[in-house]
Amino acid sequence: MGRDHQPSAIRVSADFNGLGPGLTPGRTAVVLDTFGALRDLANAGVVLREGLPLVAHDASDETEDLEGHGVARYDPAHGWWIVEFDEVGVRCVPAGDRTWPSEFLCVSCRVDLAGELPAAGTRPGQVCSACGTPLLAPLAAPRLWTTGLAAPSSIDDVLAFLSALGAVPHLVRHHRLVAEAAIELCDGLSAAGMATFDRVEVLVGAALHDVGKVLHPDEMHRVGDAHERSGHRLLLEHGVPERFARHAWMHASWRGGAELEPVLVALADKLWKGKRVQELEEHAVRLLAHASGRDFWTVWNDAEAVFDGVAAAADWRLARSADGGG
Repeated sequence: MGRDHQPSAIRVSADFNGLGPGLTPGRTAVVLDTFGALRDLANAGVVLREGLPLVAHDASDETEDLEGHGVARYDPAHGWWIVEFDEVGVRCVPAGDRTWPSEFLCVSCRVDLAGELPAAGTRPGQVCSACGTPLLAPLAAPRLWTTGLAAPSSIDDVLAFLSALGAVPHLVRHHRLVAEAAIELCDGLSAAGMATFDRVEVLVGAALHDVGKVLHPDEMHRVGDAHERSGHRLLLEHGVPERFARHAWMHASWRGGAELEPVLVALADKLWKGKRVQELEEHAVRLLAHASGRDFWTVWNDAEAVFDGVAAAADWRLARSADGGG
């Protein structure tokens, strides 16, 4: 089989003894944890980012190499980058040039640092002597939540971030549906004169609440709470502000809470599929009544009409959840 990789794909050395499952079900991947991978990326002037086209390769024997075409994915559960291969997986190709590059260029200023490297490769914390860039910068964990997302402009921004963290399509779709329910909930309450909450926080919280299932995928199919605190930590590690990150655990711990936003996220997580939890709805109404200074029963009548409206679209959302519709 010939070398049919895309011209734009960067070739990186990898140890194919480290083959394992990718983040996408059914895909194979290799970990980029070798000095060769670091050197190839640095010499190409590349810092890994989610979805970057890559071709990983390793020597098999004197006449043949192993090769995998795919994209860079960050595995937050292990804290490393992988090349997740396409549907073909590992290819056997004719052996290529195996000459070991003599240079090791700084990924930023392009100074050759080969003469400064110890025999073992790099020292922990070693930086470029010319510009101070860490030598391990090409393999640095992504700080996915940027200042530009401090107040995201759209739910799509948040879902793209969720996908970059390693969420499978089904999990991303679940968050889209809950976020859509949260939009309807917020819009309905606002129209009824109860805009006494942080709308952005509710929508972002709804779009991130189950992020911990990236680390605990078994809990997508069974009841479990390990994803709650794990998701909170994962979001904080990637720079997500606490006002958003807290919903990873608070959506399941709303009882007794005095803040509206976590309760509304929890409510959206029920109403999207038509589930009615009277205790939760009563708690939401109490908080709405307190925040608006209105009578409980007046708020109850208005809020229940909103809840009914959100729940009414449950069959449509459930159908999209089942058939893969976005």
